Amino acid sequence: SSGINAEYGVFLSKVLMGNLEFILFNGPWAPFKNSWKLDERYKKREAREALAERLAKYITYLAFFNFLLMPFIFVWQFIFHLVHYAEIVKREPGFLGVRMWSLYSRHFLRHYNELNHEFNSRLKKAYIPANKYLNLFTSPMLVIIAKNVGFFAGALLLVLVTLTLINEELLFADNIPLAITVLGITVSVCRALIP
Repeated sequence: SSGINAEYGVFLSKVLMGNLEFILFNGPWAPFKNSWKLDERYKKREAREALAERLAKYITYLAFFNFLLMPFIFVWQFIFHLVHYAEIVKREPGFLGVRMWSLYSRHFLRHYNELNHEFNSRLKKAYIPANKYLNLFTSPMLVIIAKNVGFFAGALLLVLVTLTLINEELLFADNIPLAITVLGITVSVCRALIP
């Protein structure tokens, strides 16, 4: 399933999609059971209002539970992504320039009722031609400059962020937050220029 409503341009993160799938399909109170079939109780007109109120109550409980776990989830995701991407960058230094299919492109290219393994297989076959097409629009000199500027800006950004984590008073210094912001934007722009 995709996290995009193409008509309105709504984007749902993977965590939010996981919560919605838990509420509607996988949870103990989910209205859909057994291979995504609507529970028989929801088909009865007289029970719909009570079941909708019950589902709304459970959604509120899940929202409160997510709110309580938010600091732990943030710390976990930060540590996980830091370790995960550091390991990938160490193993494959060219990883930062790798192109990936966005959620919108995955939604746009997916056929109706297409199974995940078939869709992923189709995307893998399309990766090389799509990459060749996109490489038509890059300047080799611009890529080299972007890699070098991005590397140095990223190194300075890492040093500043590490120093601010060690000593919080640096966040209140005159130009440190501005430098972190400018370096972060520079790294983002350079990563966008690298194919």
